[in-house]
Amino acid sequence: MDTLLAIGTRKGLFLARSADRLSWNVTGPHLPMAEVYAVCVDTRHSPPRLLVGASSSHWGPSVSTSDDLGETWQEPEQAPIAFPEDTGASLERVWQLVPGRADEPDVVFAGTQPSALFRSADGGKTL
Repeated sequence: MDTLLAIGTRKGLFLARSADRLSWNVTGPHLPMAEVYAVCVDTRHSPPRLLVGASSSHWGPSVSTSDDLGETWQEPEQAPIAFPEDTGASLERVWQLVPGRADEPDVVFAGTQPSALFRSADGGKTL
């Protein structure tokens, strides 16, 4: 079984794969020019789903997903995560992404800055 290492940077996401943990094949940047703060590998799916909490200086914070281990990405057409407009609060970033229980295959939780916890029931597409 291969090992997958996700490396979040200010210039995107890099993925490193290794069969022996001695030699690595690095790809990326995925989601170029986005600051990547959180990566979740959701093993409740086959193949595993990658969820990435990233921020773009132009589009702001979002959650992107990949169902083929980073070969292709689904980026939201609109902000998938935001505070209600009447709060006056502005979401700065997604710090943490965590899959729900095994019996809830599409539930994902997102911890944010400012401090809040969001719950998605559609695999992270909307929070």
